[in-house]
Amino acid sequence: MYRGKNPNRVHVEQSTHDRCVQAVAENLAADGYHVLADHIHWEPGAPHEISHCVPDILAKKGDQTTVFEVETCSTISDIHTREQLAAFSLTYPTVLVIPQDCLSRFLEGGPVEHARNYLKGWGLHRVTLATFDPRSQKLQIHR
Repeated sequence: MYRGKNPNRVHVEQSTHDRCVQAVAENLAADGYHVLADHIHWEPGAPHEISHCVPDILAKKGDQTTVFEVETCSTISDIHTREQLAAFSLTYPTVLVIPQDCLSRFLEGGPVEHARNYLKGWGLHRVTLATFDPRSQKLQIHR
């Protein structure tokens, strides 16, 4: 089971990850979603296990339940991320959230193109990509 921190995430990025989870969870709750969030001591609780993995955020609005999995610059392309996204996307619509500030880390196309290439290579065509801007606290879905 994958619960807790990604073992491949560099220590300095864990606080960035947790702040992103917190902000995305708050934004979704403000938009009327019932939100469960891992890592941040979210009062409504943490998500349940899905195929032996626990998502960062499980958001439900009406009949629609969506998984939001937050990754950092160092974990966008790792095996842990791939396994989680594959497991979640078999059951629920899944959104991979990456920080907008990864832009400077990738020379060709920025973080969106980088993450899209990995999703395509992994055959995860049903996973949607989103970026989160920590300065504006905005989540942008990239279709």
